Amino acid sequence: MRRARVPLLTVSAAIVVAACSSCGGNAFAAGDVIVSPSQARPGSKVEIRTSKCQGTWAIARSEAFVAEARLAKAQDNRALWGEAQIRNDAQSRQYEVRVRCEDGGQATGSFSVVAHHPGPKPQPDPWRPDPWSPQPWRPVHAGGGGTAADKNADTTTLADERPSAAGYADDLALAAGLATLLGFAGHRLRRRGRR
Repeated sequence: MRRARVPLLTVSAAIVVAACSSCGGNAFAAGDVIVSPSQARPGSKVEIRTSKCQGTWAIARSEAFVAEARLAKAQDNRALWGEAQIRNDAQSRQYEVRVRCEDGGQATGSFSVVAHHPGPKPQPDPWRPDPWSPQPWRPVHAGGGGTAADKNADTTTLADERPSAAGYADDLALAAGLATLLGFAGHRLRRRGRR
C-alpha cells in the first residue's frame, strides 16, 4: 500500500504544475518590473524596464509618477523600456509600479522615494572680511591696553600736525619787522611833538 502512494502523489503534483502553468498569463509577477535607480528623489526621472510583455508596448503606472509612462521596445529588442518623472510632493516611502502589457498581461515592481536632505549652510570665512562691510582707512584712537592704536602711526600723525622750524623762523621775522616799524613810527611822532 505504501509503494502505491508514491506514483499517485507524483501524478497529482504533475497535474497541479500543469494547471498553474496555464493560468500565469494575467497574474501579477512581483519583481518583473525593474526601476532604476531603485531610490529616487522627488522631481527626478527613473527608467522602467520589463521583459514580461510579449507585445511592442506597455503602460506603467505608479502613485509616485507625475503621469503614466509608455514603454516601447528597447535597443536589445528583448524588453520594453521607458521613463517616468517622480512627483515633487512624493513622500519618502516605497511605491509599487504596475505595468499593463499590450497583450493584456501585467507585471509589477517597486522602488523607493528618498526626500531631499538640505545640506549645511555655507559658513563665512572668518579670515576674509565682507567686501560690503565698512573698513577703517586710518588707525582708530583708543585707550590703553591691547585696543590702543599703533604707536608709530600716532607719532607720525602728531609729527605731521606740528609746525615746522621754518614756520617758527617766519613768524619771528614777521614779529621783528613789526617791532621795528612800530619803533620807527614812535620816533617820528616824538620828533614832531618837540617841534
